[in-house]
Amino acid sequence: MLRVWTLLLALPCLLSSAEPDPVPVMRWSFSEEKDAGPRAPRYPGFPADNTARYFSGNGKETGLRVPDSAELRFDLKERITFEAWVRLDGESAGAPYLLGKGRLRSPGFPEQNQSYAFRLQFNKGQAQVGFLFASAAVAGKKSEWHRWWTKESFALNSGWHHIAVSYKYGSPTSVFAVVDGQLVKEGVWDMGGATDRAPVVDAEDAMLGSGSTLTASHSLHGWLDEVALYRGDISEEWLMRRYQFIPPPPAISQKDVPAGRVLVQLAEEGMLPRNAWPAEPPKVAEEFQEDLFGFFDLPLKYEQGVRADRHVPFLYRAAAQVTLPKGKHRLLLRARGATL
Repeated sequence: MLRVWTLLLALPCLLSSAEPDPVPVMRWSFSEEKDAGPRAPRYPGFPADNTARYFSGNGKETGLRVPDSAELRFDLKERITFEAWVRLDGESAGAPYLLGKGRLRSPGFPEQNQSYAFRLQFNKGQAQVGFLFASAAVAGKKSEWHRWWTKESFALNSGWHHIAVSYKYGSPTSVFAVVDGQLVKEGVWDMGGATDRAPVVDAEDAMLGSGSTLTASHSLHGWLDEVALYRGDISEEWLMRRYQFIPPPPAISQKDVPAGRVLVQLAEEGMLPRNAWPAEPPKVAEEFQEDLFGFFDLPLKYEQGVRADRHVPFLYRAAAQVTLPKGKHRLLLRARGATL
């Protein structure tokens, strides 16, 4: 069951600072879920057993509906800031919603009543962060769509990412994003373009993980954690400090590679059942040495003395210390599928 409430306390700070934490008007931590969220030690701001909410991306299994409340409504001259940790499970069919209010086609509400929407869009294995809203109709002007996309992006299937988007209604140049600790101000307003107009404000519900048509093209395929919504001024530096990540050690360190030999490793556990790299390094199960980088066969796998099939896919990794003579060299790499 999704629990939604208005916070009376500030978010736990992910990094100690003399600067007080902003107080979100709404926050979703998904502590009752079972799927793993960002966890220590890789993400030191979280406990080792932290959990997150999985969204299947299936249009029939839509997102989590959030009843309308005063805390969810934002109007002209108010700054709205969205923050979340997101991990994508492949590319969605269209531009999925992370959090949006309105445009759910509820009885008694018009279709073009998007108060705000925080979304992603995909291009060549990368995800851009976006903000969308519909301006309220005024005398002589119909409601229009206004949408902003970051020029920066992050790679799909690359673990957890911290993203934030902030905008002050009525101030076209106030929009900015934060992606994995980096401030992003370069972006593109499309559709109705930048505007100083007020957004549509009404009593329709909000939704996490899906929106608009509630189909696969508008539904997130991945995980969300620590989603928060803020009202009022917020520090860019504070949002940038929210991202804490300790990179994993190199897959193979130089000291592990024997001199004059090729070290080969096989890993099955932790490999994804599709053409994509896992977010965490897979667990090496077999290791042996060869004379050369020339492989035409694999060692057989046995389980309790019986030949067994390997996981599809599995990882085959080889490393050696090679000294190249002085001069120009051309390296040829031929690979298929998810090769890195």
